[in-house]
Parts: sequence; C-alpha cells; structure tokens
Amino acid sequence: MFTFEELTESIKDLAKNSDLPSFTHCQKLCALSRELGFDHYNHLTSTLAGLPTDRFKVMSQELVRQCCLRTKPDSEGPYNQLSVDKDWLETGISFQGDWIGFDSEGNDIRIPRSFNGQRRFDLLEKFFDSPFYVLKTEKHFMCWLHIWSGTALIPRDLVRANFPEFFDRSFLLSQV
Repeated sequence: MFTFEELTESIKDLAKNSDLPSFTHCQKLCALSRELGFDHYNHLTSTLAGLPTDRFKVMSQELVRQCCLRTKPDSEGPYNQLSVDKDWLETGISFQGDWIGFDSEGNDIRIPRSFNGQRRFDLLEKFFDSPFYVLKTEKHFMCWLHIWSGTALIPRDLVRANFPEFFDRSFLLSQV
C-alpha cells in the first residue's frame, strides 16, 4: 500500500518533529529506528529494501501506523477529532461536534468541531487513555478508516474532502 519513499518520508518527518532537541537529524533517525525495532536507520532502510513485495506491504503499513501514533500535528489548526470502530460501516463515525440545531424529530444536529491541532494533541496526550493517531495524508486516512480504526486528529481539509456531508447539514434542520 505504501511505497518505500512514502515510508521513509513518514519516518523522516517523524524524526524531524521529534522531542529530541539536542540530537542531530541523523541521531533522531537512529533513535526512532531503534524505537521501531531496528538497529539504526540504515538497518531499517536496507531491511525494507530487501523484503519481498507481500512482506513489505505488511511491514510498511505497520511502520506507518507506528509513525501516525507518534507524530504531532504539522500546525496549530484546524484539526477535527474523529473515531471509528472496525465495523464503522454499520456503527458510523463519531466526532467531537458543535451543535447547530434540531431536526424535525427533535434530535441534535452537529458538525465537526475544529480544534487547534497542537493544543488538542497536548490535551489528548495528557488525558486520553487510549492511543490516538495524527493523520496527515490521504493514504494515512484510508488506512485508519479501513484497517487501523480508533481515534484520530485529522486536518479539517482532509475530513471535508472525504466526508463533505459532515459539514453540510443545514438541510436537516427543522424549519419550525
């Protein structure tokens, strides 16, 4: 699902934004590679480059998942917080929302609430018991939605592109 280049870019991005201020970029790559189960960055890349396609697919997906669990938002905003279960097609997708009114049956109508990405990340990291993802690309989003599941912070534009119906709910509002 991910190419070698996409995988190494995810790892480099994570290293670039890591909380190791006294480390050089290369030292950050080596430290992150050790966290991911490799001896160093060159060991990670040479191992991945030598894998058969079917094994690379599985391993790259897991490594990108680990990167999404460890990364931080690129900017301070706007992000949405969404949650899905493995059977999301039956149970739906939940989100932190803002109330916009009632429908004709008296049910709340909500749209996804926008959060400052960095502040929301800090809050979730401090108080949320379960791991959560920070998604940055369409491929990350699709893997989270169809394979990984859980709670994620997602750039608002990415949510809007994939679920425009979450944001255009005015037609559901009661006209009374």
